[in-house]
Amino acid sequence: MMTNAPDAMRLRMQTRSLGNRRARQRGAALLVVLFIVMAVTVVSLGFLSRSDAELASGSNMLSSTQMRYLADSAMEHARGLLLHPQGVSGEYWAGGSALQLASGDDYYDLAVTRAPGGYCTYNAACTAYRDIHGEQTARMAVTGVIRLDPCVAFYCGGDAVLSSRITINGDVYVRGDLNNRAEIVGDAYADSYSRPGTIRGGRYNLAAFSEVAAPIVNPADYPDAMVLVPDAGGLTSSLTVTNRTLIVNGDLVVDNCTLAVTAPKNASAMLLNGNLIVKRNARVNITGFVRIAGAIDAKTRTVTTIRGALHLAVPATITVEIDIDGSGQVTITADPVAAALRIPGSPPQDWSPAAGAFYKSITRQ
Repeated sequence: MMTNAPDAMRLRMQTRSLGNRRARQRGAALLVVLFIVMAVTVVSLGFLSRSDAELASGSNMLSSTQMRYLADSAMEHARGLLLHPQGVSGEYWAGGSALQLASGDDYYDLAVTRAPGGYCTYNAACTAYRDIHGEQTARMAVTGVIRLDPCVAFYCGGDAVLSSRITINGDVYVRGDLNNRAEIVGDAYADSYSRPGTIRGGRYNLAAFSEVAAPIVNPADYPDAMVLVPDAGGLTSSLTVTNRTLIVNGDLVVDNCTLAVTAPKNASAMLLNGNLIVKRNARVNITGFVRIAGAIDAKTRTVTTIRGALHLAVPATITVEIDIDGSGQVTITADPVAAALRIPGSPPQDWSPAAGAFYKSITRQ
C-alpha cells in the first residue's frame, strides 16, 4: 500500500519527537546519577575529614599525655636528687637541658634553684617536649615548689636543756625530755616536754613518729681529717678548716678567736669528743654535720653558727645543755644538702637529715 506524502511527513515528525523525548529522559537520568555521585562524594569527604581530625586530635592527646608523664617524671627525678644529694657533683642538682629518661625523640629541660630564706625549699621548672628534626611538636611545662620535710637541725640523744638566745631553724629531735627556752622555727619531737617554750611548728611525741635516726660516724672513716688535741688554754688563734673534717679529742675551748669549718662533700664537718666552750668574743662558724659528745657553753659576746645539722651524742640517761651567758648567741640552721653523708662501708650508707620531700605547690601548662 502506498503512503501519501503528508502521512509520511507526519510519521517522521512523530518518530523524531519520540527520539528527542528519550534523549531528554536519558540526559535527566544522567544528571540525577551525577548529583547522587556528587552527594556521596561530599558526604564521604566529610567523613574522611572528620576521621582525620579525630585521628589528629587523638594523636595530639596522646602526645600531650606522654609529655605530661615525662615532665612529672623529671620533677620526681629532681625531688629524689634533692632528698639524696650524695651522688651529684655540685652542692645540689641544678638540672640541665635536653635531658632524656630513655632514648628517642622526647626530651626535657629542668632548672632547680634554692628558694630564698632557707635551705629546705627549692623551686623546680620543667619543660618536656618532643623534638622531630629540630621542631618541637609537643610541649608540657610544669613548675613546682619542693619542700624537704622533716628537715632536722638538732638531735639530742638524752634530755635537752636549751637556753634563751638560741635559734633553731629546722626540726628538733630529742630522745628524752625537752626543756626549751630557745626559739624553734620548725617542729619538735620529744619523749616529753617539761618546758615547751617557743615552737613555731608542731609539737609531737617522738614515739608516735618514725624517727630520723642520727648517723653513726667513726673518726676512723676520715683518714684525711685534721686531728686537734687542744691544750689546757684552748684555741686562742683563729683556725680555718676547708673541705676537711675536724676531729677534736677532748673539750674544745675557742677563746677570743674564730673557728671556721666547712665539711667536704658527703663527710662530717666536725667530730668533737667533749664539750664546746666559746668565750671572750669568739666566733664559731661550721657548715656541715657536727657531732658533739657533750654540751655547748657559749659565753657573753660570742656567736656560734652551725648550718647543716647538730647531733649532741650523749646517752639517753644524760641531760645535756646548750647554755648561753649574757649576750652570747647560737644559731642552728637545717641544711640537708650540707649535712648529707656517705658513710664508708660495704656497701656505703647514705644519710640525710631530711626524711621526706613533698610538693608545696605544682602547676602544669
